[in-house]
Amino acid sequence: PVLKEIVTRYILVHQTGSVSYSQAMKERNKLPQRIQNRYVVQKYFSSHETGALLKIASLVIARSGANTVVEL
Repeated sequence: PVLKEIVTRYILVHQTGSVSYSQAMKERNKLPQRIQNRYVVQKYFSSHETGALLKIASLVIARSGANTVVEL
């Protein structure tokens, strides 16, 4: 229910890595069809894609690895 509430109001971009990708896609597919495109699930983003996403993001929630801190 929380995911549905979030993507009803916001676009959520989720970089999952290989391990969590299938589970995230299952959760995405449970959402009503009309809001599934508001939950963007991808295993990895290129550095160019990451830069573009960070530039337009209003909020970033990330684990705090060294690369993430440098990118922010």
